[in-house]
Amino acid sequence: MATIDELEERIALLEHQLESAIDEKVGRLEDIKAIENLQYAYGYYIDMLLYDEMADLFAENGAMMWSDGVYENRYIKEDGVWKFDLLWWSPTFYVTHPYENFWFDSTPPSEKFPPMQPSYAENEDLGRVFVPYHY
Repeated sequence: MATIDELEERIALLEHQLESAIDEKVGRLEDIKAIENLQYAYGYYIDMLLYDEMADLFAENGAMMWSDGVYENRYIKEDGVWKFDLLWWSPTFYVTHPYENFWFDSTPPSEKFPPMQPSYAENEDLGRVFVPYHY
């Protein structure tokens, strides 16, 4: 049978393990909330045309890829602040239409926030690349 000292030692160890588990869980919940706020800030800055503020949401070597579909972002914590490591809107569908010119010219490339890599190769049939199903 265990002595009082052994039982107190086991209780102290269990208390420490419980505190560590709680701290880890709270940390994960705080990280989730911070990432949600990052997404909301990104949407707000884009809607309000606040491009300098939007650029500050990205990590030092962060990137942005854009298409029609679902966001599949990667995040990184820099100096205790969550930022985008990769903002990627994966293509999921396309629609055809009878119009000859159903597009608009893009703005000139940004010197402050230039693309980090060239666009992906085009799919000849669709004009875009589909990301393979991977989740």
